[in-house]
Parts: sequence; structure tokens; C-alpha cells
Amino acid sequence: MSAPLRAVYQYVANLFAGRGLRSKVATLAGGTAFAQVLAVAVSPVLSRLYAPAEFGILAVLASTAGLLGVGASLRYQVAIPLPQENRPAKELLRISLGLALASTLVISGLVFGLAPRFFAWLQVPEAADYWWFIPLATGGMAVYESLYHWILRLRDYRRLMRTRVWQSTSNAAASIALGLGQQGPLGLLVGGILFQAAGVGSLLRAVHAAPDTDSQPNPHPWRSAVRTAREYAAFALFGCPAALLNASGLLLPPLIIVGLYGTEAGGAFSFAFRFVSVPMALVGTAVSQVFLAEASPLLAQRPAEVRALFNRFVLRLLPFSLALMLGGLICPWVFPPVFGADWAQAGWFAAFLAFSCAAQMLVSPVSNIAVLTRRQGFQLGLDLLRVMGVGLSLWGSFRLGATATQAVAAYAGTMLLLYGIYFLSYRRMARGLSPIPPVKGAAERNCATDGPPADAGSGL
Repeated sequence: MSAPLRAVYQYVANLFAGRGLRSKVATLAGGTAFAQVLAVAVSPVLSRLYAPAEFGILAVLASTAGLLGVGASLRYQVAIPLPQENRPAKELLRISLGLALASTLVISGLVFGLAPRFFAWLQVPEAADYWWFIPLATGGMAVYESLYHWILRLRDYRRLMRTRVWQSTSNAAASIALGLGQQGPLGLLVGGILFQAAGVGSLLRAVHAAPDTDSQPNPHPWRSAVRTAREYAAFALFGCPAALLNASGLLLPPLIIVGLYGTEAGGAFSFAFRFVSVPMALVGTAVSQVFLAEASPLLAQRPAEVRALFNRFVLRLLPFSLALMLGGLICPWVFPPVFGADWAQAGWFAAFLAFSCAAQMLVSPVSNIAVLTRRQGFQLGLDLLRVMGVGLSLWGSFRLGATATQAVAAYAGTMLLLYGIYFLSYRRMARGLSPIPPVKGAAERNCATDGPPADAGSGL
């Protein structure tokens, strides 16, 4: 990670965290932040190598792969850091990797057979030519997440940060190099696969190099694996639907916009969203980790301090949120000269999305209050409400004859309203706290969450 980026993260950690968490937050969240910042840094180059419609094809394929990949390992990978002994953790790793490979094979067959019909239904028939992206991205993501959670168990945080940096640099290099050599979205797709799967080799080497602490050989490995799978079956039964619902709120908008308004509008949307979500990656990710880490130990004996912590975090996030909204106002005039005339629509999209992302920055870092209060069922209802809001705002705008820009404005307004409902719900949870046992291992686990959004709090 570069010195300026580390300085930014150190400042955020110092602002929100206690002394013992500062270095850890700066290390763990820095990889994700580096990926976001690098993506924006190379955007002026990519925007001149690829047309908005080609970014739209990438958005369709990446969103489809993301939705299919949420349950590729049936969420068993999330449980890997939990067992106290290494044997069940290793079994969870093998289960996760086996499911990932099996899911990739099944998804390959389904996509090969159904891709032409699905993409024709979305009115993007040209995306069917690149069907291979979906199983490769899904498989790479599932394998990486399984290995990631094992390294998380080993607390090798620097290795995790380095893999994030390697993923983002590989993505940027491949996208630019292939974009210079040929037409079409191939460079973006190859870069997208590298972003999901690069670093797997490094994690595999770390897995093999880890010392074997099992004192006795396992005489019945298959029976033991089945027993472990049953013990953690709740992750598959309840975690998969919750994660899919959560991911849908983030991944459905590009699919819907492409289906209603075409690949050019979908590409402009994904490009704009990537731009305005950088502050959330720089600030919100780190703050979310710190909040759960500091609040969980207080919950058992001093719940009043958790309420004070909630209020303090929200007040300190407010300047960042306001700055994002003000920055979004200039996007319509900044995008054309910086990214090219073809991206004027993306500038207007960014102006509206900045308001919803500003609200997200204010709410998402403290969303872990639902985990602390064990109100995951209520959180599930909020996530369902968000998915409904996404669909109704975009589809309703289209049915009323709205342009793509007007539809995105309606979507951003709906998200702004929904995040207001989220905030009021979380504040009520914080006010109603009473002494309860802390979330076991929450401080350690969530401080090390530099992974997919669905694994970090509510993943807003």
C-alpha cells in the first residue's frame, strides 16, 4: 500500500479507534481501499479505451456472476475462523473448496445452455458471447473467499492486504493492455476475472505452509467432515438466503438498468457508482470494523457506552458524508473533460448517486448494531425492503416514461429514504440496549474483515 493511502487509513483509524486497533485497521482495510483508489486512478484511461456499452456488458456479466457466487460454497467459508481446534476448521475449508469447484461445474453447464436466452431476455444478446466469464469469475471468487477466511484464521493480515493489492493491479494492467490491442470488452472481462482470482496462489502456499497442529490422525475423515457440515449447517440454511438478499440490493441495479435502458446506460451507472463509492471504501469499511470491535466488549457490562459510541461514530462520519454530497454536485461538469465526452451521462448519474452513497456512508458503518443486538431477523426484513425499493424505483420510473437519468435520480432518492429508515432503526436498537453476552470473537473477526460486503456487518 502506498504511503499516502496508508496515511489516510491511519488518520481514519486514529479518529475512530482505540490505540490497540489503529495499526490493524490500517493494514486490513487498506487492501480494499487501494483497489478502489487504483480503479478510479486508471478510469480516465479506461474510459477512452472502452465505450460505455462495453462497461455495460461487464456490469451485466459481473452482476450475474456475483449473484450466482454468493452461495457457491453455501457460506461454509464464513465459519472457517470460528472453531477453536484446527481439525474442524480444515474440514470446513475442504468443504468450502469442494462446494466451490462443484458449483463452478454446475454453473458452467447452466450458463452454457441458458446464456443466449437469458441475455436475449435482458436485451443484451451480445453478452452471450462472453458466457465463460460467469463460471470463471464465480469459481475464482468462491475459491479465493474460502482461502481468504483460512488466512484470516491464521491472522496473516499482511498477506491478505497484499493479495488485494495484487488483484487490483492485475485488473488494471490487463484491462489497459488488452484495451490497447483490440476492440470490445475482452480486456475488462479478463481484468475482472483477475480481480476475483489473483492472489489464490499466494494463499494456497500459505495454507500448505501452515503447521499441522493436529495431535492424532483422523481415522474417519469422511464421517468427521459430514459431522462438521451438519454442525455448521445454519450457515447454509440461513446464511445463503440472507447473503443473497443482501447482495441483490447492490448487484440488481446494473442488471435492471441494462434491461430497461440498454448497455450504455448500464455502463454509465456502474462507472459512476464505482467513482462515488470510493469514499465508502476509504472511510466506511474501516469504521465498520472498528465499531464492532470496540462495541462488542462493552455490550456485556456497559451498554450505555455502546449507545454513546454509536452517537459518536455517527457525528464523526457526518463531515465525510456531507463532503461526498458536495463533491457529487460538480460531477456533471467534471466527468466530460476528465473521462471523455461519452461519459457525460455518467456525470449526472454520479451526482445523484453521491447523495445515496453519502447516506450509506453514514449508516453502513454502524449497521453492526444489528449483529450486536442479535436482530439479524429484523436486518433481513430491512434488506428485503431495500431490494423491493431497488426494483420498484427503477421499473416504476421506466413504466412512467422516465429517462435513464430520471430513473437513476428516483433510485437514489429511494435509497436515501431507505437509509433514513435504516438509521432510525439502528438508533432505536442502540437506545434499547441492555446487558447481554458479547458476540463471541466479534472484535477479532470483524477487525479482519476486508472481504466481501456480505461478510461485514449488514453489508449495506
